[in-house]
Amino acid sequence: MADDQAASPTITPEAFEVVEHKLLTMNFSAKVIKAARLIMVTGYGPSQVASELRMSRQSVHQAMMRVRAVLADMPADWVQYEGWMPKEMAAEIRRRISELKAQRK
Repeated sequence: MADDQAASPTITPEAFEVVEHKLLTMNFSAKVIKAARLIMVTGYGPSQVASELRMSRQSVHQAMMRVRAVLADMPADWVQYEGWMPKEMAAEIRRRISELKAQRK
């Protein structure tokens, strides 16, 4: 699926109200919350949202990464990483992430 095509919504409008409240309490801007609603509830792609809200596609992508991190109970300043490593190293990294998350709560 191309980035600018509509996707399936991932959350109901009612469920988004809870998300919106959480984002507001964490000082997300109205524009970022609108972008999240368009992507998650309406199913718009990042390019569609960028065009509608006069944002760059990259800004929309970065905003959604922050939104998804918050919704996954990850600190908003953390980044997602995906890569290949030995099994033992992955276990150690998972353990360390759990420790860091517990310290931040």
